[in-house]
Amino acid sequence: MGGAVSLTVPLAASNKKYLADKYTTLSLDNDDETIQQQLNNSLAGIILFDQIDCDHSGSVSTKELKRMLYSLPRKKPVEPAEGWPDNSPPKFVPFEDMLDTLDTNKDGDIT
Repeated sequence: MGGAVSLTVPLAASNKKYLADKYTTLSLDNDDETIQQQLNNSLAGIILFDQIDCDHSGSVSTKELKRMLYSLPRKKPVEPAEGWPDNSPPKFVPFEDMLDTLDTNKDGDIT
């Protein structure tokens, strides 16, 4: 019974606070092992978010999202050996549609 979450990578202060708050909320109804498992399930997304959030403000701006997208390789996706899910390749999503989906409170930043 530790009351803390073990992390193997450094995170921005805003993400550490997010995890600490999440731990506090989860600790009301769960044991440490269950909490650790739930947080571990979210850790990859939290680390990725932290890498995109260049200024470590706790939100991803339009500029930061564009920067990340422009840095990705510009190759067409290769069909997996087992085929595409739903038998069709991934569809192109315009930036504005992506931002609209990710920006849940519509303030221009992804939190």
